[in-house]
Amino acid sequence: MMDSNRILIGCSVKAKNSEYSNLETEYLFKTISEFGGELDNAKKIACFKEEPNSAIKEILKKFQVKICMIDPIDIRLSYGNKIRIIDEGIKEDVDVIVMLDTDIVVARDFSKFLDTQKILIKPEDRDPFSFADWKQLFNLFELEIPQERFTTSCTGQETIPYFNGGVIIIPKIHASELFKQWKYFLKQLLDRKNELPIKFSANPHEHNQPRFFDQIAFSLAIIKSQLPYDILPLSMNYPYSGTVHSTENPESLDPFILHHHHCILETGDLMHCPYENINAKIDKINEFLADNREIKIDLSDKTSVVSIGNLTMIKEFEKVVDRLSNLPLDDTNPSLQYYLALSLHNTQNNFDEALIRYTKALELGFTDYMVYADRGWLYYMLGDVQNATNDLTKSLSINPYDIETKKRFARLDPRVDEVKLLCHEKKFEDASKILSDLKLDDTNPYLQYYLALSLHNTTRNFDEALIRYTKALELGFESFWIFLNRGSLQLLLNNLEDGKIDLMKAHKIDDDNFEVHRQLNLLKSAVPEIQHFLQTIRNKDGYILHVENVVKDKDGYISHLENVVKSKDNYILKIIKDKDAHTEQIIKDKDAYTQQSIKQYQASISEIRQSKIWRITHLFSKKT
Repeated sequence: MMDSNRILIGCSVKAKNSEYSNLETEYLFKTISEFGGELDNAKKIACFKEEPNSAIKEILKKFQVKICMIDPIDIRLSYGNKIRIIDEGIKEDVDVIVMLDTDIVVARDFSKFLDTQKILIKPEDRDPFSFADWKQLFNLFELEIPQERFTTSCTGQETIPYFNGGVIIIPKIHASELFKQWKYFLKQLLDRKNELPIKFSANPHEHNQPRFFDQIAFSLAIIKSQLPYDILPLSMNYPYSGTVHSTENPESLDPFILHHHHCILETGDLMHCPYENINAKIDKINEFLADNREIKIDLSDKTSVVSIGNLTMIKEFEKVVDRLSNLPLDDTNPSLQYYLALSLHNTQNNFDEALIRYTKALELGFTDYMVYADRGWLYYMLGDVQNATNDLTKSLSINPYDIETKKRFARLDPRVDEVKLLCHEKKFEDASKILSDLKLDDTNPYLQYYLALSLHNTTRNFDEALIRYTKALELGFESFWIFLNRGSLQLLLNNLEDGKIDLMKAHKIDDDNFEVHRQLNLLKSAVPEIQHFLQTIRNKDGYILHVENVVKDKDGYISHLENVVKSKDNYILKIIKDKDAHTEQIIKDKDAYTQQSIKQYQASISEIRQSKIWRITHLFSKKT
């Protein structure tokens, strides 16, 4: 293991919204100390371009974090100041420089990932640029477009070496060259902004600063310099504010680093994410921070962009409408215009004003694909299919991998409402006929789900139903309904373990749903007994031996049958009336007996499943 004294961990603290920046910086270094293991003994720096206030200075001093005053890389882009961490790290006697954004908390010791030979970084969460866009950019700088391809974490799209800059591990031996090339290309992007392909030049951010330029410059630098690099796993830079692609297996992920993207509630707690295993980690961190937090969020500014944005993320739209009720229609803050439009939209408070403010946010430079997606959905709600189609088409042309936008676009297909109604009315045969020509690779999640549901309920093709349930899940259909219905189908097919996994996932999402409880009762009670019986009689000779053994103890055998079959009287008398004759008959014609026994048992199963007692026995508890 690397000597912790040979490691430098650094961050660049943004000046804007100092309460959140300082709070995030406190969280970063306190979680390194509490959860980072040996990394607590690493050298640590925090870069400021303005004199930090006394509160954060005292905290950093307590955790032996050196404060470095830096000059901006370029006043046109504050995000570029993170490059100064490398510049400061070069001055230190270390082997590895770890660059971290401040909106990060450390969940466990990640020192095993440190490398003294290769630069390590994670692919971006999503790539807003096409291969054609990238080719134009590399041509502009007379560089060969790289042949390497990676997969983005959230959208699962294929991309060039384009990385998220929140976590970068840099060997000291490569620091000077990387710093030189990264700084060069950042300035080139800013100087030649008007020459860039339209997708790269038309992406202003808050305060009219270009988005992604620091990361785009990094990609150009890493290719130009030909420095060795490798990929970090998602666990080393987990973006927990939303969902990630299913291929990353987020339900089993145990992250080292959580990149929360400023998702901090006004209580100071980190927000939850869609995955319970990661929320358990967040809860542990929140518990620690609650006991050790020193910087308090200034709640006097009720219209802070960060606070307002986070309220929309937790769907507190009424609060946002209340706080921004006096925002002028001509206010020049694109974020506040967008968040108010989104909140008016979701509270159905004033659709006309929401449309105006969406348009204003778009004119002011808020992220275009987001505005088109939300305004398009509002048009759909208003019954304006033409404008909905136009906006959603524009959104997908800019960001073709956004799952939510693709789902909204899919709703425009008139078949969706038609088959949804048929399935609600249990007219599954009719729904199947309408969707009979739906291809397995069709990207409409609603049509895939309703066809799966129809195939499932008409016993037409169970195998295809399973495939289409899974396809609908991949395409973003509501996971609860997939897990519930796919789990139910797995039980029907006697795939008990797969059924259990799906039903438990459904239970985690909605632990009060009656149908989930009913299916889990079925799994818990009778299905294991049935499965055991069916597995036993597959070996006829083995089953006969089993019967010969159990009938030696009639009372024990009857007790067993009482547990399996609730209505025991007729069944037991019929089978156990004369155990000796019964055994002789079995041995005399074992094949015929086995077939008869199977039929009798299947009839009993069918009878049990139709009874009320089947549905209400062994109520499933939340602790299971």
